Amino acid sequence: MKLSKSLENSLKKDDLKNVMIGIGEVGLDSIMESGAWRDVPILSSLLGGIKTIGNVRDALFIKKLLSFLTELSEIPIEKRQKMIESIELSEDYQLNVGEKLIYIIERSEDHFSSKIIAIFFAAFINEQITYTQFLRISRIIDNMYLGDFLSFANESSNLNLDPSLANTGLVDLYFDEVVVEDNDDYKRSGKYITSGGELSFEVSDIGAVIRKILRDKN
Repeated sequence: MKLSKSLENSLKKDDLKNVMIGIGEVGLDSIMESGAWRDVPILSSLLGGIKTIGNVRDALFIKKLLSFLTELSEIPIEKRQKMIESIELSEDYQLNVGEKLIYIIERSEDHFSSKIIAIFFAAFINEQITYTQFLRISRIIDNMYLGDFLSFANESSNLNLDPSLANTGLVDLYFDEVVVEDNDDYKRSGKYITSGGELSFEVSDIGAVIRKILRDKN
């Protein structure tokens, strides 16, 4: 079975809570040796040709994938199925959910990044954000050092916004209005006095969403 379809099926049909608890208790290596992974579509598809985790890239991807699934394990199957099918029925997206998630998980920096991404996918399933917002947030995480992303998310005001966030999508830039006034003493310093025009930052709409989701999670 194609990996992306297997992931999609697991998200829509599997009791992820029991699966992830079982994996955590036994350990991935033991599950592979016993063959118990055959009962989980996503693991069956992924590990079917692997007897031991000898390939570093495979091992890292498996860890990222399991971290992602663990974060979703508390969400009821029915809710996962409903939201994923809503995307499948939409004509607004070029890739199905499973294929897009595989791409996002594979590009994530490590298993902790994958966990953070899963928090926002869970927020989508719980109808706190839209699927488009989830995709935008995933792209932001992909393009940033995770420590900087979390530092921004943990702030509660605009006071300490770093100018380096300007191109991340987390903040909006704007210039204060330029005000031009007559100068009574223009012979000495010019006919007009100007003020304003300074560059300022404020949290963008998607930045505010990110802060709220992680604040509610904590």
